[in-house]
Amino acid sequence: MKQKNTLFKKISLLILTLCTSFAFAQTGSINGKVTDATGQPLPGVNISILNTTKGSATDFDGNYSISNIENGTYAVKFNFLGYKTKEASFTINNNKVTLNAQL
Repeated sequence: MKQKNTLFKKISLLILTLCTSFAFAQTGSINGKVTDATGQPLPGVNISILNTTKGSATDFDGNYSISNIENGTYAVKFNFLGYKTKEASFTINNNKVTLNAQL
């Protein structure tokens, strides 16, 4: 009986530790709008955060959003067929960053 009680305590401690680490995860998000030189929204622009697997594409109104980005400084690339690629940098610190781009 004592062995079962010890095992239960160890499992409970492990579950509590895992839940705590998820609760303290430091993340933020980036969003914005991509337009052309005349200010018209560009749908279908590829947005990628360099050196990560995170990215998105703009919707019909040129808006995009990428969430669950760990704290740090990143470079982002905006790429659309027929337009010059644009890069910019941003810093996440548990916040939401708005980064608009004009191609």
